[in-house]
Amino acid sequence: MSTKIKNKNQLTLFIIVVNYIPLVFTILVFIVSSCASNFPAKILVFFGLLYLAPPVLVRLIILIIGRPLAMQSTQGDREYRLWWVLTQFQVIFNRFPVLEETLRLVPGLYNFWLNIWGGKVHLFAYWSPGAVVMDRYHINIGKAAVIGGYSGITGHIISRNDAGQYILTTAPVILCEGAILGAGAALSPGVIVEKNEIIPAGTILAPFTTWQNGKKVKRNYDR
Repeated sequence: MSTKIKNKNQLTLFIIVVNYIPLVFTILVFIVSSCASNFPAKILVFFGLLYLAPPVLVRLIILIIGRPLAMQSTQGDREYRLWWVLTQFQVIFNRFPVLEETLRLVPGLYNFWLNIWGGKVHLFAYWSPGAVVMDRYHINIGKAAVIGGYSGITGHIISRNDAGQYILTTAPVILCEGAILGAGAALSPGVIVEKNEIIPAGTILAPFTTWQNGKKVKRNYDR
């Protein structure tokens, strides 16, 4: 019993400490940029660190450890903890959507930035205002694909099992060439939208679903 309590306390401490990554990173960005010699340099350093440090760090972690791919991962599992760490580096962009919307003003720039995270996004894919991406390293967006306004793409979902534990499912999301994701629609982990298919506005596709010939087909989990 004492071992279980100790492990649970260690896990809770890990989650809490990792939660501070966005705050600590933001403070460090302000401190480092304030040390620049002049105002233009301060601005350059600030936004350079803000936009480039998180994706580069995430990419390095993925290269060293790998991507979190899991069907039934609990908080104590390696995949869950890896996903949680990678998520914290993305939180600041989820909290302040204007940061990503600013990049989208320059054609191709946002797509290039997503590729730094480890995603595979064609430079000619189009993002409508308000589109949300939750796991940037878990997306594969093809040429001429269109992501509709206020739609969402997430490479993970969280549920609970009978014991009350949080259960993580995470997998890449694929939007093939010419596919259109309608406004307010949502893609879950493991979803594949085939070439030139159109997802109607407001449609939510469950994990490991393939959309082809205008309808959804449920697949089994494939790691």
